[in-house]
Amino acid sequence: MFYTGEGNYRFYENPKIKSALVSGVHKQVETRILFGPYFDIDSTTLLTLARDKQIMMRRVSKRKDIHCKIVDNEYVNIADIHNPMEIERSGCVERSVSGASKYKEMFEKWWQEAEDFDIVKELQKDEEELKRLILSKEDVDEERKGRNKEREFGFIKGVKEDDETVRPIPVDIEDIKRLKRDLKI
Repeated sequence: MFYTGEGNYRFYENPKIKSALVSGVHKQVETRILFGPYFDIDSTTLLTLARDKQIMMRRVSKRKDIHCKIVDNEYVNIADIHNPMEIERSGCVERSVSGASKYKEMFEKWWQEAEDFDIVKELQKDEEELKRLILSKEDVDEERKGRNKEREFGFIKGVKEDDETVRPIPVDIEDIKRLKRDLKI
């Protein structure tokens, strides 16, 4: 069980993480990923596994401050990657059944509140909206900001961070087409 914000490609495309995810799928390990409210378009490993229904993904509508990973109900990693000094031992992996249990309970609550994620539908929504914006010659970036608030979803190309805020970098129509081509959608 993972909640990692935007599904950052730097984490999920790391060779060791990719290998562990694929190995887990082959061993039929239940893998659930929470993300949101945006998703990093370059995390193609997760998107491929979700497309093939080999992992379950759900989207939270509001960004959570704490990111957590729970493995085998025994190992836990908790982090606030945007304020790492806020959480004692942020980023450490610990073997703690009680710690895993505490964060699993939090994860389960978030999971129940989250929305199902269908990559095909979400890509179609983003592509249709971007085409509409291009045809109407509206300012895509400004309009997407409003649309993201309204839909609370959109693929992104990462985030820009400063002292207090995390701002998504919107994708463009070519990014959507590339991902559809790469995933054969």
